[in-house]
Amino acid sequence: MAVKTPVKPNTKLFSDDYVAWAEETARFIREGLWDEIDREILYQEVGLLAAVPRGECRNRLAILIAHLLKWKYQPERRGNSWRRTIRGQRDDLHELLESSPTLRAEFPTIASKAFKPGRLKALNEIDAPDNLIPERPIFTAEQVLDENFYPE
Repeated sequence: MAVKTPVKPNTKLFSDDYVAWAEETARFIREGLWDEIDREILYQEVGLLAAVPRGECRNRLAILIAHLLKWKYQPERRGNSWRRTIRGQRDDLHELLESSPTLRAEFPTIASKAFKPGRLKALNEIDAPDNLIPERPIFTAEQVLDENFYPE
């Protein structure tokens, strides 16, 4: 007969109220109440924490790439608004990369993967045919971050 491990109240709280679970788990850690914590759930949640800055990096890159593409393919619409968005996304990306050597090392790969959503965003915003913008990245990771790079 298999022995069932009792479900800890902290585990039930995870499925019922995530915020309360996170607060309670933080308190348990601070107080050293390790037996109260469902270690598997904590392990999974901590592992997911890395996805947040990667997702932010990818999303900011997609916005930046979309604006660089619009800059290139709609020169008649260039203006301060697009320039401010490009500058702002670059500044935020530089800050994000400065805080994480891991993201900095992964940046070329993330930039390559962000091209597709950036391309689609640009195509939708300029209402252009799909074949206007190549499907493969046309900017290097270095160009995307270069504050002096504006495609002509």
